[in-house]
Amino acid sequence: MILYDEKMLSAYSERIKKGSLLCVLPLAAALLFSVGMCFFISEDNGNADVIHVAVVVVNTLIGWFSLSVLLGLVLPDAKKKRITKRILSYAKKQISGKVVLIGDSLTVEGVKVTEIQIDSDTGTISVYYDTSFDAPDFHVGDKLCLTLSRNFIISYEVEGHE
Repeated sequence: MILYDEKMLSAYSERIKKGSLLCVLPLAAALLFSVGMCFFISEDNGNADVIHVAVVVVNTLIGWFSLSVLLGLVLPDAKKKRITKRILSYAKKQISGKVVLIGDSLTVEGVKVTEIQIDSDTGTISVYYDTSFDAPDFHVGDKLCLTLSRNFIISYEVEGHE
């Protein structure tokens, strides 16, 4: 199963681009609305207060929407893209071994991971499985073939069950 690959980077870039448009376009529309409303203000008719309230309400709602998209979509995807890019840039190595222990969750280099201990030919090593992916389909005692990038599991294959 492949966890990290180059396709993820392009998918994150696409989502960041769409999210940025969802932030900027409503803000531009709010600016145009605000400027347009300035032409309808008339002190003689007494509509200035109503137009001011409408401009404030529209700008508040659009600003809240844009901020929500920025904080809820764009920034998390930008962080995931940066982490994925960093993990893929490290040198990769292949190991085979038996799962000895599936540990607790911890944070390593800004990534929330599950520590997994593998008993390989070179000894017992700790590797990290990113918890943002689905739960791994291996258990203690399974023999795995892993592709690692600085102890982060990039891909794995279950070779046998015990």
